[in-house]
Amino acid sequence: MFINMLYLRYATTTFTAILYTLCVARAQIRGDKYLVGIGKADVTGPVVEIGMMGYASLDQKGTGLRQRLFSRAFIVGDVNHPNDCFVYIIADLQSGDTAIRNGVMERLQTLYSGLYTQSNVAIVGTHSHSGPGWFYLFTLQLTSVCI
Repeated sequence: MFINMLYLRYATTTFTAILYTLCVARAQIRGDKYLVGIGKADVTGPVVEIGMMGYASLDQKGTGLRQRLFSRAFIVGDVNHPNDCFVYIIADLQSGDTAIRNGVMERLQTLYSGLYTQSNVAIVGTHSHSGPGWFYLFTLQLTSVCI
């Protein structure tokens, strides 16, 4: 499982590097300039006596903290039109579920009043099984119980 987690984080990092490279290459060819912002926040949450995401046995509970979980955000905007931007958020969670997205979008609306919308914000997860489970909003949590 640890190797799979490293592979998924490697794939996410690779995707981010490719996205950055493509933006830079396009900007150099056309002479475009972009505003770029980055951020990182701890999203660890509770770590003991809770079910972890995707564990096969319902009896398996968190017993302590081994490694913190983080969320990273990248904002890219046009230097001539700063309000023309997009946000790419990568969280060390199983996925960027609707419940998480709704909470993030609600907070962005409160802080920035319409600047960030459903059409310019992407939220993805590294597919980590090390975070809290059972946060899906509309999707039934499928659990296979070991017998």
